[in-house]
Amino acid sequence: MTKKLHTDVKIFFENPYVVMVDYECENLTGTPAAYKDALKVARKLINGTWGHTICFLERTGTVQNITNSVWSLNSSFNEGLIYRSYFCFKDELDAMQFRLSVGAKATHVRMWPSNKTFTIYEYTEGLQ
Repeated sequence: MTKKLHTDVKIFFENPYVVMVDYECENLTGTPAAYKDALKVARKLINGTWGHTICFLERTGTVQNITNSVWSLNSSFNEGLIYRSYFCFKDELDAMQFRLSVGAKATHVRMWPSNKTFTIYEYTEGLQ
């Protein structure tokens, strides 16, 4: 089995199974430890092709709530911010195993941000 590393790419295999992972974090500085733990789980557990985005801060909620919090200068400005990353898998069974093993909220999604790129670990059978 050979392994290829693709950095800063879009998902290039057909019918990817994409998992959105949300991380709870008290302060909004640094990368959550749960993200690093999710990467460790994927590296140890997954034998097939998989990938991940970097962990990024994203605002959640309705447009009305976001607009109201942007214009208010009180302590609720950070409300609705969450750390998030996306993991993609070529094999659905690998994705299900990952979802069951990761300690954070992991949700299967059919759409993900088009401006996010992935680091993909491609595993192929045979000699190359």
